Amino acid sequence: MARARAAGPGGPPPPKGPVNTVEGYHLRPSAAVLTLREEFPGFLICELRGGQGRPCLMAIDTRTTDGGRPEPVVCAGAEELRKALRAMEGGAA
Repeated sequence: MARARAAGPGGPPPPKGPVNTVEGYHLRPSAAVLTLREEFPGFLICELRGGQGRPCLMAIDTRTTDGGRPEPVVCAGAEELRKALRAMEGGAA
């Protein structure tokens, strides 16, 4: 598989707006995702959209569990995910 080269100083500028590599998967995260990532740095957080355009937020704890595998947390919105992650961290939901 060929590797993509980074653009040099004279290369093209990065594209503006969301870049789609897979339907519904944006490489530039929304403001809500960026905020959640700041609030919960121990989690990998992304936003996906299904074929019908409905958003879904997903977080994975970077710490391993007793079984050695992280558990994904999937929520329909940012506030719902925030409450779930606070509860996982032992804080008030």
